[in-house]
Amino acid sequence: MLGISLQGVYSALWPWPITQTLTPAQFKAGLERNHGTLIDVRTYDEFIVEHIDGAINIDIQRHDFKERLDNMINKNNPCYVYCKAGKRSEQAMKIMSADGFDEVYNLQGGIEAWKQAGYPVIKSSLQIACPRGCDRWK
Repeated sequence: MLGISLQGVYSALWPWPITQTLTPAQFKAGLERNHGTLIDVRTYDEFIVEHIDGAINIDIQRHDFKERLDNMINKNNPCYVYCKAGKRSEQAMKIMSADGFDEVYNLQGGIEAWKQAGYPVIKSSLQIACPRGCDRWK
């Protein structure tokens, strides 16, 4: 045994970040295989209605998005990001890559595609009053 980590060799040979948009099946498999950090970049209101189990919420629309990432997430661990349909998480992936995150994976189609693929989500048990005709919390 040489005592050299493969990650160290890999980083030396591949010095730029890995970013990739994955299908729900690829995203789920990557999470299970790599035990990466799962980040929901939607608003807190969207997050509390439903989210993927194990996700942490860091809203990309907040002014302190990059600061919160830097304070809460290890840049050397694989990160898996998602939103409702994939646009905000794609933007987050680009921001994170530019900010020095090693591996960032985006969920193609967002949580909507995740659910359509039959994968589970955590739904809030909160009963929230909503004006007549409001479908925000469905």
